Amino acid sequence: MDELENKIKNLKVLVIGDIILDKYYFTDVSRISPEAPVPIAKFKYEKNVLGGAGNVALNLKSLGVDTVYSIGIIGVDNSGKQIQNMFKDVSINFIPILSTVDTITKTRIISDNKQLLRLDFEELNNNNAKLTKQIISEISQIKNELDIIIVSDYVKGCINLEILDYLRSTGKFLVADTKSIDILNFSDFNLITPNFDETCKIAKSLGYTCELENSDSCIEEVGKFIREKINCSLLLTRSANGVSLIDSDVNHCGIEKTSVFDVTGAGDTCASIFSCLYFLKYDKKSALELMNAAGKLTISNIGNYAPSFSQIKKEFLKEELDYVLTKELAIKKLDELRREGKKIVFTNGCFDILHKGHISYLSDAKACGDVLVVGLNSDASVRRLKGESRPIIDENSRSFVLSNLKAVDYVVIFDEQTPCEIIGALKPDIHVKGGDYKKEDMPETKVVESYGGEVRILKFIDNSSTSKIIEKIQKYG
Repeated sequence: MDELENKIKNLKVLVIGDIILDKYYFTDVSRISPEAPVPIAKFKYEKNVLGGAGNVALNLKSLGVDTVYSIGIIGVDNSGKQIQNMFKDVSINFIPILSTVDTITKTRIISDNKQLLRLDFEELNNNNAKLTKQIISEISQIKNELDIIIVSDYVKGCINLEILDYLRSTGKFLVADTKSIDILNFSDFNLITPNFDETCKIAKSLGYTCELENSDSCIEEVGKFIREKINCSLLLTRSANGVSLIDSDVNHCGIEKTSVFDVTGAGDTCASIFSCLYFLKYDKKSALELMNAAGKLTISNIGNYAPSFSQIKKEFLKEELDYVLTKELAIKKLDELRREGKKIVFTNGCFDILHKGHISYLSDAKACGDVLVVGLNSDASVRRLKGESRPIIDENSRSFVLSNLKAVDYVVIFDEQTPCEIIGALKPDIHVKGGDYKKEDMPETKVVESYGGEVRILKFIDNSSTSKIIEKIQKYG
C-alpha cells in the first residue's frame, strides 16, 4: 500500500463549499437543576474543529494529500478568524470569501461521550453576484494544477448553479457531497455521495415512484435510475447496510459492526478518501473496504475525526503488532502524526487491574485530542512505586490489553519512576492526569510546560481503585 500512499500524497485537491466552525463543550453532569427539570452541565474544557467543507479538507490533509485548497464563505467575526488560523495550523491553503453574515457555528454540549444539546448560530448566506464572481475568480487561478474538485454543499448558501456550471467547464474530476435535492444541478459530475435518506429524496424528485428499501436489489435499481438521469456515478452510503457504488457496474460492500460514539463527520471522511481512490482508479472493492475502515474510525470517536492513512491501513489490514512502541519508534510515529496535523495526548500509569474508572478516564483523555499515547510503567517501575507484591499483571499482558482498547492508539513502556523522561522525548501536545492529582505537585508539569505543552486534569472518579479491588479479593478470596 506504500505505492497508493505516495499517489495520494501527490494529489492536488480543492474543496469548495460551506465552512462551519464546530465547537465542543465537554462537561460533567451529576445533578438536576433545582430551577427546572434539566441537567446541570459543569464545564471541563472546550475543543474547536473545522466543520462542513473544512472537515472534508482536513480529512484530505490527514489522509496525506500534500496540496489541499479550500474555498468558502466566512464572516469577519471571531469565528471566521479562528477558522483561518485552524486552516493555517494544518497547512491547508484556505482562500476565504468574506461576507457580512457571521460565520456558521455549531456548539455541542457533551457529557459522558454523549451529546446533550446542539446550539446552532446560523444565518443563511445568500451568495450574491459579487461573492459568486469572487469564488469563480479564485478557482480560475488554481484550476490548472488541480486533480480533483470536491463540492461540499450543506445548502448554507455558498454553492449555486453559476458556480457548478463553471466547475463543469474546467474539465476536472468533480465530486459532490450535497444535501440538496436539486440533483440535476450536479449533472455530469463524476461522482455524487448521497446517504440512503438523501437517495430517497433525490429519487422522488426525479420521478421515481416505487417504494424504496435499503436492500442491495432496490439500491441497485434506484441507483441506476438516478445515474441515467444525471449522467453521474453514485456512492451510496447505507448506514449499517454498508455502501454501494453505482457506475458502469455495481459494487456492494458490507460494513463490520462497531460501537458508534458519534456519526458527526463520517460522510466527510468517506467522501474524502473515496474521491481520491476513485480518481486514482484503485480497485473498486478494495476502495470501498478502505473507505469503510476510515468511516469506522470516525464514528468510533467523539466529534469530527479525521483518520490518517496509517490508521486506516491498520484498521483495513487488522494489524496488531505495532500498537506497543519503543521510545524510538514512538518518537518517529508521533512526528509523522504531527505532520498530518494530529494533536497528541499522553497519559501514564500502572493500569494493573483495569476497571471502569480506567476505561472512562482513557475515553475522556482520548477526547482531548486526536491520538492517545499511554505511557505504561514497567514491572520494575511498578514494584518501586507499589511494593514487591505488585504488579499483579505483567507488563506484556498490561500493554496488550491497553493497546486493544478503543480509546488507546499506542502504548509505550517506560522504566523510570516518573514519566518526565518519556514525556520530554515524545513532547505530547497535552498531558492528561486524573482528578486525584494536582498540576503543581506533578514533577512532569515543568517538562510539559517547558516546550509549550498543556497539562490537563480530568475529573476524579470515586470508588474506582485497583488497590481496593485487590483488598476485596484478599478479604473474600
